[in-house]
Amino acid sequence: MIERGEFFFQRFGPWAMFLGRFFGPTRAVLPLIAGIFMMPRVLFQAANMASASVWAFALLAPGAGLAHYLLW
Repeated sequence: MIERGEFFFQRFGPWAMFLGRFFGPTRAVLPLIAGIFMMPRVLFQAANMASASVWAFALLAPGAGLAHYLLW
């Protein structure tokens, strides 16, 4: 799994952190790979926060929309 994460990180760079949150196996490995390759903290945190915002919205929005539809 580490080799796959390394290849993904080498290919996409900072975008790997953003895209990696949406794929289960890479979600756990990419922060380790970013640390091994000494990715700048600012890039890591920017990609991490942006992907967390999009991921949280994508995860919660369907349930919130469905609850609004069913409860009103």
